[in-house]
Amino acid sequence: MKKEKWVFLILVVLMVCQAIYFYPMLPAMLASHFNLAGDPNDFMPKPLYFLVNFLVLGMLSLGFLLLPASILKAPKERIRLPHKEYWLAPERIHEADAHIRSFMVRIGNAVLLLFVFVNQMVFQFNASGARQLPGRMMLGAIIAFVVFAVVWSGMFLRKFYQIPTNKRESGNGEAK
Repeated sequence: MKKEKWVFLILVVLMVCQAIYFYPMLPAMLASHFNLAGDPNDFMPKPLYFLVNFLVLGMLSLGFLLLPASILKAPKERIRLPHKEYWLAPERIHEADAHIRSFMVRIGNAVLLLFVFVNQMVFQFNASGARQLPGRMMLGAIIAFVVFAVVWSGMFLRKFYQIPTNKRESGNGEAK
């Protein structure tokens, strides 16, 4: 999982460097929202755009890095996890915690990568005076993210739905 956290940190640093690099090149009012055709349809003062960006970056960082630590500290009846009795047993809770943290950092990396890409597109649009965002590139990035999120969700659920056959709990036949 250390590799995933390094990727996350690199993406955060990349986003900060991206902002520092583009800030002086951008106009006072930035196109900040675009329709499906790539035409700008809402604008925002440059300082406000960057403030919102860094607030979102902070919330994403806290959410993807700190939220997993609190999930397994919640009362067990509030945790929704396949086979939770199995995974939250004292002898396996550390393994479940490691998997949850790793999966959360991976999806956090994908969200941050999309965020960096979208900012790059918006910065280039505003710095160049272009008339439209390249819609196909934006659509491609969104499709790639959605595909990743679906695959990620499947992998996450698959991990917790699977119980090694030699470790299944006996008794009443439940292996939750």
